[in-house]
Amino acid sequence: MAQIRILYHHVSENLQRHMAGILAPELDSGKKIDVLMPSINHLRSFKETLLPKVQRLLPGQLFLGTFYAWANRILDADKKSFRIVNTGEEWLLLFGYLNKHAELFPDLKPGSLSLIQKIVTELRETHLSVKQLNSLAEKYPEISVYVKCLNFLMDTAGTRHLASSSTLLQLVSESLSGANFKPVADTFVVAGFYEFNAIQKKILNLLIERYSRVILYFPEKSDHPAMKFIQPLPDILYGKTFKSEKIGANRINTTQKIADLLYTVTPDPKDNESYPKSLWFNHSRQDVAVKVLRCPTRRREVDAAARTVKKWMGDGIKAEDIAVIYREPQNYPQYIRLIFPALGIPLKRNGHSLQETSPVRILQKIIEVNEQNFSRDSVIDLIRFKEIRDYYGNEIIQKFEYHSGSLGLSFNKESWQTQLKRRQKYLQSVLTVSDEENKDTTVLHRELRDIEMLLPVLQRFFDDIELPVRGGWSEYIRRLWSLTKTYFSSNDGFAEVLNKISEVLRNILTLVDGRAIVNRRHFSMAFNELTGAVSLPQPEYQTETGLVVDELINVRHRCFKAVILLGFVDTEFPVSPRDNLLMNSQQRVRFNQMAGMELFHSPGMNIEEEKFLFYHLMSRVDDYLLITYPQFGSNGRNFAESPFLDELIAIAIQTEPKADIRFESLSASKVIPDSETTVTSDDLCLNLLHYRWDGSARVFFTKILDKARLERIQRRVNIEDQRRRRMMSVWNGGLTTRKHRDFCFKSPLSVTRLQQYAWCPFLYLCESVWKIDAVEEPSPDIPALSDGILIHALLEKFLKTANAHNFDEWRVFISGDLESKKARVLSAIDNKYRTVFSHIEDPIWNKKMIDLKRGLNLFIQREIDALSSGFYPSEFENTLYYSFPIVVENREMNIPFKVKIDRIDRKSDSFTLIEYKRSRNSVQDPVKGVDEGIHFQIPVYLLAYRARNPELRCAGAYSYMFNEGKIAKGIFTEKLFARNRPMTEAEFANLLDKTRNKVMQLLLGIYSGDFFLNPHDVSKRCQHGKCPYYELCRIDSGTVENNGDSDD
Repeated sequence: MAQIRILYHHVSENLQRHMAGILAPELDSGKKIDVLMPSINHLRSFKETLLPKVQRLLPGQLFLGTFYAWANRILDADKKSFRIVNTGEEWLLLFGYLNKHAELFPDLKPGSLSLIQKIVTELRETHLSVKQLNSLAEKYPEISVYVKCLNFLMDTAGTRHLASSSTLLQLVSESLSGANFKPVADTFVVAGFYEFNAIQKKILNLLIERYSRVILYFPEKSDHPAMKFIQPLPDILYGKTFKSEKIGANRINTTQKIADLLYTVTPDPKDNESYPKSLWFNHSRQDVAVKVLRCPTRRREVDAAARTVKKWMGDGIKAEDIAVIYREPQNYPQYIRLIFPALGIPLKRNGHSLQETSPVRILQKIIEVNEQNFSRDSVIDLIRFKEIRDYYGNEIIQKFEYHSGSLGLSFNKESWQTQLKRRQKYLQSVLTVSDEENKDTTVLHRELRDIEMLLPVLQRFFDDIELPVRGGWSEYIRRLWSLTKTYFSSNDGFAEVLNKISEVLRNILTLVDGRAIVNRRHFSMAFNELTGAVSLPQPEYQTETGLVVDELINVRHRCFKAVILLGFVDTEFPVSPRDNLLMNSQQRVRFNQMAGMELFHSPGMNIEEEKFLFYHLMSRVDDYLLITYPQFGSNGRNFAESPFLDELIAIAIQTEPKADIRFESLSASKVIPDSETTVTSDDLCLNLLHYRWDGSARVFFTKILDKARLERIQRRVNIEDQRRRRMMSVWNGGLTTRKHRDFCFKSPLSVTRLQQYAWCPFLYLCESVWKIDAVEEPSPDIPALSDGILIHALLEKFLKTANAHNFDEWRVFISGDLESKKARVLSAIDNKYRTVFSHIEDPIWNKKMIDLKRGLNLFIQREIDALSSGFYPSEFENTLYYSFPIVVENREMNIPFKVKIDRIDRKSDSFTLIEYKRSRNSVQDPVKGVDEGIHFQIPVYLLAYRARNPELRCAGAYSYMFNEGKIAKGIFTEKLFARNRPMTEAEFANLLDKTRNKVMQLLLGIYSGDFFLNPHDVSKRCQHGKCPYYELCRIDSGTVENNGDSDD
């Protein structure tokens, strides 16, 4: 009978030191000892503590192992050897089995196999033998399919000697039940555990029976609410008798005091209402034991963590005494690897996954592109890899990414080619029939040349990466390996990665029949499972600090002087596991009740364990604990705070340690770190130039900082300062050369372009001076440019059909039977433009013809209603030239304009000017537009027409909305229609004078190179998707600086 000695300890106790103190003398005396601990980290830490204290250690005298190491040891002693397969390889074995036995899961979906694997693992982790599980399956047929999967894995272990770690525990529990294993050591030490699952308890008790002396370290089950999670030892030891004693003493540091108050203070609802005002934004330079930091995003959260680590290290805390941990990984490992080295904190990259390397990511993305039918998002993600760009040509791939935005939604490989060719035809049609003012034809010609270059490259690229929907395992493996060699064989830096990929692909063929047919989705899942389970060693040349960065569950064995806990939000800490859809909460409860035992894990969150882990964490921090959490995710989703935060708030408000807890919040708008969080020379330069420093400090730091870096940042600060004070310079839209005048005044200007300058000088600079092409967003309908061409052509054709030379002829025509004439006009438009717009699908074109017919009917009705005015159509699509004189450099310069007037109506010595618009959205009030100085199309047209026809008097000028069949606000000097209000001749003359002066003022601005970044109305068009140059523009900070968060 084993003598069992239980050593109870507080969760903050340094077990490694206590164990070494007890075991080192025994090892020196020659005793043999076996040790069981929960993880490799526990074993490594214990070994580092023990070995310096042991004077001599003989081979075989000490065995250290986890449950899995013990399983290997026991099975080796039983002359049973196994190749250990990881979860991915076991997934593949299960996949092959279920493929052959489809009747077990007739509706098996691609993602269900992982769920089945988890259920099978839960069955293996019970204390039941395989025979007992099969008997249970006979009694409860609902679980029989999962037991059959378990039987297959056990049979595979027996016949092919392939076993996962969970299968090993099942095997060793049955092997120990046969009383085969006989240890050579007398003493068995178990330490580091705070819980055991069913199969671990079974194995533990079977091992205890084989030793004469057992020492078991276990957390003391005190009255603290967090310790409710700890299982009673009699239950764990199956009722065995034991002697117990308490070791160590509770620590009395500040974090332990706060930890001891957790879950003992009842939060007051009034506190939750008042705490934001009383606690948050309580910025203090003083260090406190516990600080909670609210951050805008995860990235800012990690940035704050890195700056805190640098500060702690600067205060003398060793890197190995600092830990950055998280309960759930989320994106934290990626952010940490990106941000920490950038701030001067090199990290060790143990466990760098093969899945994170460029070759595997490219292969995964290629499979994803095929799975998503070559959708634009997936294709664009793929071509952004450097290796893809290098292979196919960086410039041509860049052109493809740029132009792909105007191609619409692609739904298969061939549709990309189709869309490109349609875009090609569309551009050709625009160049053929359009005199559109907004688009420079050189840009269109350039895009046409790009498309001609793109077509063959795109065809080769898609042919290379295309994978069949179904194929043999060996076929997929051959294709992936071929792609890997194609993109990476010339890069020696990936030699080790390529070897690992080759190993994974060969490994697949050892687990499945290479000739078996599989669909692409299942192959993708197998590939992801296997590559995700392979780790790469750390490069030998990589420098590192001793900083610990890991999941909370992996650092339970350590105490630290300072800890940063990331991701303190609900569902992440406490973690909320997802329901297994194949075995939901209700089913689990029912099966456990029927079996009379916990056959499957209890559903939902184990809040008692989460409470214990948080208490355990706080108890193992010596000096400082920083708890951070993000407010928003990358998709803008608002995160809920961890419920444990309420515990800290209650402690801070109601109890004595309130001075040792601080609550702070980072502002989303604050980008320049203050002196307390400055960790790089760039930070220091920004801080020095942004804040008011003492004169001596400024002189000192100016001397020691890198002069070139300081000057570079000084230039950036000066640029921002000039923009803020509206000082013209080359950095904020002020051109210092005269070259732009050649572009701007070489050919006649258009009113549309001048209005662009009035609305936003930077928009004009991009489009008309720099000639930056902007991708047109794809639309399922006919583009606005094409629609405008059709509307103008339709109305011109219809009015010319009338051939009216006076009002009487027009009245007779418009009042007569027009059905046949409308049909001929629509047919003419269809015949003329259908071939021009052949890139447009038939359903869309047919709908457009219906819309044109409807619009023509509305137009006719409106013309009939307007007969009372006495005007008739006289001129159509009339192109005129008009010049505005400006005085530059002591000389007068005439700037020519080209205007195209849609329609002029006449009545004796009067005329009306009509401008066609597609809809109400494109109409502007000409009077208001001139007053604001941004819309003056109709007044300029009036100036041009009156200059050619001075003898005629203007009765009115207005816009006609084709889709609505109505007129919009205009300029009237006569009462032509019921709702228009005529202006006096003096008001009319004043309007034209204001227009002339405004145009000349704008022309002087263009001539002088004034393109200041200051749009007319930031809120209307300065948004992503509304302005094609939004990503290039940096709007005058004075207009938007109040939109961000404040710091107070």
